[in-house]
Amino acid sequence: MAKPTPTAGLEKETELVNSVLDELTAKPNSGFHIALVEPGKSADLRLAVLRENAIAALTLAAFAVVLFVMALGLPIPVWPW
Repeated sequence: MAKPTPTAGLEKETELVNSVLDELTAKPNSGFHIALVEPGKSADLRLAVLRENAIAALTLAAFAVVLFVMALGLPIPVWPW
């Protein structure tokens, strides 16, 4: 899975997501079994941190969302529910 590329205005949120991912991969027996790559590298899944109103299929709220984006470009909402 590729870590998210920083999005303008959401740098802090992206940094938080990346720090949580780094912490999960560093912990032994965390149950997190996903190989992470840096943003832009080849990956089957990409993690993105975007404003919800930047995604046409979602509502127009102005808070951050976390999505898994499959290699085909289809988003999978992760947070918020």
